[in-house]
Amino acid sequence: MAQIKCPHCHTQYQIDNNDLGRQATCTICGNVFVMMETVGRSTPVPQQSYSANPDVENEIISGRPAWRYYIFDIIISLWLIPFFGIGILLLLITIWRRCASKYVLTTKKLKIINGIIIKNEITIRIEDIRAISIKRNLWDVIFCTATLVIGTSALQSAECFIKHIGDYKFMQIKIDELTRR
Repeated sequence: MAQIKCPHCHTQYQIDNNDLGRQATCTICGNVFVMMETVGRSTPVPQQSYSANPDVENEIISGRPAWRYYIFDIIISLWLIPFFGIGILLLLITIWRRCASKYVLTTKKLKIINGIIIKNEITIRIEDIRAISIKRNLWDVIFCTATLVIGTSALQSAECFIKHIGDYKFMQIKIDELTRR
């Protein structure tokens, strides 16, 4: 048995050793991650190369904005429910805003998807990423989230944003690792 930890919300799990290196979905935060063994209370053991074949594209991480960023909106919505259903409408808008954003990082590209009915999808090849910066406003600091700002050569210096990521450092490290290949 191996002990693993979700890199997003740090929930710990006991898994069979045969499952190490596979993808899992956290039952608490819902983010997808690669199961890596945690040694004691330290950081996860670095994982091996994703594939011997460079043509194979493997998903590294995918997720949505962290729920904790929307906690204030949810509390206000629940408080306003008795007032003519305004709270239900606000709660639905909050859920819609979170579910409408998704990011997927693979060994070859980064996809940022916004929208549910009308989708806006930005796909960036890893080799086109030139800079990554982290922006945090007051709410991000309070709820331990951040917005990743990605500068690319493909979009001629336009920036792409991945908003309210719970484990922004992990995402930044993975993108840095992939761009150095």
